[in-house]
Amino acid sequence: MSIRPEAIAPCGSDVSVNRFSAVVAGSVYLGDATQLTLRAGEVTLRAFVPDRAGGLHARVGDTLSCSVDPRDIVLLAS
Repeated sequence: MSIRPEAIAPCGSDVSVNRFSAVVAGSVYLGDATQLTLRAGEVTLRAFVPDRAGGLHARVGDTLSCSVDPRDIVLLAS
């Protein structure tokens, strides 16, 4: 399975499709976006979150609810 980093988005409790919790393991401010390293169980994910309306205020150790639009998931042949 392949998910592009910009497809992973922090979300609220109103989202129910492809929602998961992840712990912020790293955060780098890039000017127009924040690059997050997320740990969801045994899986490490990278997310690029555009800075809109004041940006994302997530710190290392915070738990975020995240989602991925099903159209942004690519299944790869093994």
